[in-house]
Amino acid sequence: MRNIPIRLLTAATLTTLVAGCVVPPEPYYDGPGRVYDSPGTIVYEQPTTIYRSGPVYTVPDRRDERAWREHQLREMERMRWARERERDRERMQHDLRRAQEERQRDQQRAQAERMRDQQRAHAERERQRDQAERQRDQQRAQAERQRDQQRAEAERQRQQQQRDRGGDRRGDGGPRGDDRRGDGGPRGER
Repeated sequence: MRNIPIRLLTAATLTTLVAGCVVPPEPYYDGPGRVYDSPGTIVYEQPTTIYRSGPVYTVPDRRDERAWREHQLREMERMRWARERERDRERMQHDLRRAQEERQRDQQRAQAERMRDQQRAHAERERQRDQAERQRDQQRAQAERQRDQQRAEAERQRQQQQRDRGGDRRGDGGPRGDDRRGDGGPRGER
């Protein structure tokens, strides 16, 4: 018996739900609406006229004016603070950009100076190498001149000795032009 009332209640609820979906619309909603093919979907047109209320007039109140003025002052103060914050932010960004640009310029300047120093050092090494080469060339040239002079002197001496020997072979026996030693030693030695 207990199950019968629950079953009746469930059947009544389902019947009511099914009947509500099939029941035609109420006469209150009859009018300019359209009923589409899908069950339960009804679209109503909106009215074309819109009613507006007239302006509402309020009696001015001194408290409202004071409150309005205070509100305006607070808004102006808030806007001033916002402008100051914005200026400070822009100033900080500008200072950061300027500092960054100065750092870049300093780095570029230092790099250019390092390159100039390297070029100067390279030029100095080149100059010293060229100077050392010139000195070696001068020393070689001087050594060659000395050798040439020594060879020329040796050649002159050899020719002089040959002349002196050539005169002894002729049978003169006497001293010749520049042999004035007179010590009776062999000719050609000095």
